[in-house]
Amino acid sequence: MKLYSEKEYLEQNIIDLEYCSLLEKDGIVTLDELSDLIPGYIHLNNRKTLGLEYVSPKGLMKFEKTIKEVKLEGRVFVDRISDKKSQYIFGTSLINYSLFGNKSLPFSFIQRLRYTPKSNYLLFYTTSKHFRDGKHLISYTQPLQILRSDSFLKEVVEERYCYFNNNFRRFSLLTEREKEVLRLIANGDSNKVIADTLLISYQTVKTHRKNICRKLETGKLIELVKFAQVFLKE
Repeated sequence: MKLYSEKEYLEQNIIDLEYCSLLEKDGIVTLDELSDLIPGYIHLNNRKTLGLEYVSPKGLMKFEKTIKEVKLEGRVFVDRISDKKSQYIFGTSLINYSLFGNKSLPFSFIQRLRYTPKSNYLLFYTTSKHFRDGKHLISYTQPLQILRSDSFLKEVVEERYCYFNNNFRRFSLLTEREKEVLRLIANGDSNKVIADTLLISYQTVKTHRKNICRKLETGKLIELVKFAQVFLKE
C-alpha cells in the first residue's frame, strides 16, 4: 500500500469518493461492496435535514446500530455522535453546501465522532458530494488515527478542537453584528474602516468592540484574531 503524505492523503479522499461514486453509478459495485474495499465507511445524508439514511455495514457495526434505528433517529443520531464543533459545522457550512453549494465540487471537513455514548471522541476526515439522485449527500469518512502518531496534522487539529470546545460558550454569546465586527478586526481594519464598511457610526463600532472583548473575556488583538480564525473561517 502506498504511503501518502498528509496533503496527498487528504486529496486522495476526494479522488476515492469520486471514483466510488462512478463505480456505484455505473452499477459495477454496490455501496455495501465498496465499504469492504476502503478503511473508512460510506454514508448518505438527507440533503435537507442531513439525517443519515444509509450507513455502510462497517459503520453500523462500529456504531452498534441497525440502519432502521439510524434512519428513525435522523439528525438526532448525527448530533448524538458528534461533538460541539462537528454539530456547528453540520448546522452551518455543510447545510449551506448541501442546499446551495456547487454540485460538481466536493466539500471536505474534519469532525470528531464517537461510536457509542460511552466511548471517546475520535477524529475523522469526511469528504462529501452531491449524490446522483439529487436528494442526498454521499460521504466518505475515514479515521485520522491511521496517520502517524506524531503527525503534524493531528497536532494542529487536536489543538484547534480543544480551543474550539474550550471557547465555544464565549463565542456563542456574540451577536451576528459582533461577529462581523470581529472578522474585520481580525483583518486588521481600524474602527473607522469598520464603520465605513458596515455603514455604522464610529462610536457604534467602539461599543461593539467593547462588548466583543467583554464576552470573549480578552482585549488582546492576537486572541481576537485566533477566535476569528477558529470560529469564522469554516
